Amino acid sequence: MRRLTRFHSNIFLPLLFAWTLAAGFLLLPGPCFGGKDKQIVPYEARVVPFSREEREKYGVKLRQPYIMDVRSIQESMRSLTYQTKSFFWSEARPVFDSEQIRNLSPLIQKQLSIADDSQKAIFRYLDDTGKPAIQGDAFIGKNGLNWRFILLNGIKRKVGDFNVFGGSWKISGAQNLKYKTKKVFFFFNKKITNWVVGKNIRPVSRLAIKPALPPGSPASDNDKAPSLSSDEVEKKLQVLKELKDENLIDDKDYEAKRREILNSF
Repeated sequence: MRRLTRFHSNIFLPLLFAWTLAAGFLLLPGPCFGGKDKQIVPYEARVVPFSREEREKYGVKLRQPYIMDVRSIQESMRSLTYQTKSFFWSEARPVFDSEQIRNLSPLIQKQLSIADDSQKAIFRYLDDTGKPAIQGDAFIGKNGLNWRFILLNGIKRKVGDFNVFGGSWKISGAQNLKYKTKKVFFFFNKKITNWVVGKNIRPVSRLAIKPALPPGSPASDNDKAPSLSSDEVEKKLQVLKELKDENLIDDKDYEAKRREILNSF
C-alpha cells in the first residue's frame, strides 16, 4: 500500500508542479504575441508623386503649392456624398462625418501647401479595427479642388473604371460638385463617378505660393500682385503664419511672403 501511494505521489506531484508553472507563466504580465501592440493612427495624409502619364491621360494641370483656408476644405468635404447600389441606387449619404472632417481637413490643407506641380495629397481613414475605410487623393487643378476616391466603406474602386453596369458605389453630384469626364469615343464623354471637382473652389493666382525672389531682384509687371482688400490680407497672413508655425516654410520665405502680402495692400 505504501509503495502504491509513493508511486502515485511520484507521478502526481511532478504533474501538479508542471501545471502550476505553466499557469503562472500564462498569467504573468508581458508583451503579446508578435511584440508590443501598435497604436492605430486613424487619420493620415501625405504627398506622393502624380505621374506625368496619368496627368496627361486625364488632362490634369496642377496649381500647387497652394494656400487654402481649412474652412473651405471642410465645406467641400461636407458637400461630398455617395450612394451604394444593389438593384437601385441608395439615398445619398455623407462621405465624411464631422469628426473625420475635423481631423482630416488640416492634414490635407498642409499637404496641398507643400505639394508641387507634380504631386498630389493622398489621404485615408482607418476604422476601429485598423482597416482602411476611406481612401483617396486631393489636388488643386486649374478647374478647382479635385477629390478622387478609391475606397469607401472598405469597398475598392479604380479611378476611371468605366463599368457598363456602374460601380458598387459612386460619389453623388451635388450642386457645387461636378464629375470629371473622360472622352471614350470621338463624340462621347464618360463621367468618372469616383472623381469630382468642387466648382465653388477655384484656384486664385495670388494665393499660389511662389519661391521668394532674392533681395533686390526686379519683378516684372506680370509678377506684381494685384491690390488686396483688408480681409484678404488678414486671411493670407493668418494662413502664412500657420504654415510657419507648422515648420512648412522657413523664416526667410515667411518674411519674404509677408512683405509681399503687406505691399499688395
